[in-house]
Order: sequence, then structure tokens, then C-alpha cells
Amino acid sequence: MNEPPPAAPVWKPMRDAAYAAIRKAAPKLLLVLDGGEEGNFDGTITLDGYRDDPNILFSFHYYRPWQFTHQGMAGMAAQYLTDVPYPAQARPMQESIAATEAAIAASNLPPSQRLEVRTRALRDLESYRASGFERANIASDFDKVARWAREHSVPADRVILGEFGAMNNEQRGLEVRQADRLRWLTDVREEAESRGFIWSVWVHSQSIGFALVKHEGSTELDPGALRALGLTR
Repeated sequence: MNEPPPAAPVWKPMRDAAYAAIRKAAPKLLLVLDGGEEGNFDGTITLDGYRDDPNILFSFHYYRPWQFTHQGMAGMAAQYLTDVPYPAQARPMQESIAATEAAIAASNLPPSQRLEVRTRALRDLESYRASGFERANIASDFDKVARWAREHSVPADRVILGEFGAMNNEQRGLEVRQADRLRWLTDVREEAESRGFIWSVWVHSQSIGFALVKHEGSTELDPGALRALGLTR
């Protein structure tokens, strides 16, 4: 089950029951487990009791900070956030505020909702700015996973960063933000590799905003994304 939403204590008995049923039918089938919490590492580091099964990968997904990775994505809390930098203090916040306000003004939101959406968006931008999020935060998060693996005798190469990615809004004309996206992809990939984790990025194509291809509908990978993922010589 991809990104199971229950909290770790709620997900555990469901996962254990599924694990037992699968192992009864397929003792050596490779399984990928996570700890609930929508696939976040907070759930993965609660996992216990599987160390003696060599046919398991322990997975976590990484999309932090959501204000950056999901900016502009319809239906998400960050839908109207625009020109959000990475790292958090890479550019003046006023640039993000101005771009976000312009996005809200250009939306089809009724006037009665725009003030509420603007207030929430500014609050989210201020929270992100105050966090000072940068590569050191990614390293700290991955250290927690690495520590869990050591304490549970899980080899690093059985830990998989099963998904990571950030919205690609280059087609909206935000060239600077594309550079920030590639920097984030590089930082996450390198921090995972430095701890011996295997990884899988989201997603090759057919996912509006997250695709690694040059253009939506294309099959040609974007050269910048390839460099960020270390897939070029």
C-alpha cells in the first residue's frame, strides 16, 4: 500500500497482518515496508520486528519542506504559493509574497475567498522562512533514519528512499526556481547516497509538475534533472 495514511500505531497491526498473510503464501517475496504516516520517515523509524527477514526493504518518502516541493500543485495546501525559494532564505521573502499574491489575484477564486487564501498563504510563507530550511535539515532528517537502521541492525542498502521530488514550474517562466528545484534534488539524492540508502525519484512522466522529462508528454529526460540525480558522466 503506497503512503498508508494511518498514524504508526494504527497502521502497525494492519501491516503485521498483511505481512503474515504474504509470508505464509510467499516466504521469499521481496517486500517494501513503511511505518504509515503517509510514508514519511517519522513512521519508518518506528518499525521493529522484521530484522531477521532478509527479503525486506524499509522505505520512506521525502517531500520536505512542502511549501517548496508542492508549491503550485492544485488541490494541495501550497497551491497558491509561488516563487518559493530553496534554501528558505535564498531570496527575500517579499519576492515570494508578491508572486503568491499575483497567483491568487489571477485565480478563479471568488473574491470572498481570496482574503482567506491570502492570509493562509502568507502565514505558510512566513513559517517556511522562519524555519531556515536548508540542506542541513535534510541531513538531520536522514540521520534519524540512519540511526534507526543502526539500532535495528538494518544494513543501509536495505533502506530505500522510495520517493522524492519537487514541482517543476519552469514552464510558468520561473527559471530561478527551476535552479532551486535542481539544487533540492541534488541535495536529497546526495544525502541519501552518503548514508548508503538506495533511492527512487518521483516521477519519470505523466505527473503534472513532478515529471523529470523535458516537457509534459515527452519521453526525453531533462538534462538538468539528470545532472541533479547524478545520472550523467
